[in-house]
Amino acid sequence: MMDWILEFRTPWLTPIFKGFSFLGDEYFFLLVLPLGYWLWNRGIMGRTGAILLFSAVLNGFLKEIFAIPRPSVEHLVHAEDFSFPSGHAQTAMVLWGWLAIEIHKRWAYWLAGVLVVGISASRVYLGVHF
Repeated sequence: MMDWILEFRTPWLTPIFKGFSFLGDEYFFLLVLPLGYWLWNRGIMGRTGAILLFSAVLNGFLKEIFAIPRPSVEHLVHAEDFSFPSGHAQTAMVLWGWLAIEIHKRWAYWLAGVLVVGISASRVYLGVHF
């Protein structure tokens, strides 16, 4: 399956998937959480931060249990530790899903869905997940 996915790599598509991947990256959250806390809603962002922290601890624990290596293809982004479960996909679901629940608007659910699917697909496209 990875060979089939690698056929879709193009110079114009790779930056798009790298952008999606960044939206599930820890550096993105380290920027967004404090900004959201100070500029938007302290309660929502405080709860979101607590949930993300729990999710990160759980993800690290599960990676050690499953110990599944990353695909042996060219990785278009840096990736450490094991492949499963995907920290980006899990964090995307937690962050964007939780924010959609907190906002409780149809557009927020749609946006969360697009971001979760985009971030998850980006990790496969970039060669760091199966």
